[in-house]
Amino acid sequence: MGKTPLEAKRRFDELRSEIESLEAENPDFSVQVFEKPSAVAASSGPRRGLRRSVLRKLVLRAVSGEIWVEKGEGSWPGNERWSDDSMRPGVEGLPRDGRPLVEFVEVEL
Repeated sequence: MGKTPLEAKRRFDELRSEIESLEAENPDFSVQVFEKPSAVAASSGPRRGLRRSVLRKLVLRAVSGEIWVEKGEGSWPGNERWSDDSMRPGVEGLPRDGRPLVEFVEVEL
């Protein structure tokens, strides 16, 4: 079940704060989106490599109450709806190398 517009706005603001803190604490490294292991996969044996990609943009679709993520280079590129169950932002040794900071966008969709 999706979030209400107000719940989505709160979560978007929480993610923005978390991501901006990661950027401030790690200015030489890129923030990435990391795939979280599923509870089923974690309990069913050896883990496969979890995917990750550079986080480019976080978009709040205010009317629909959706948060979308734009991912760049890495093993998990593309655009998709944010999922707290399967995604987390983080920093893990990928140099920024001129990449811009994460862009935050709010649209009336």
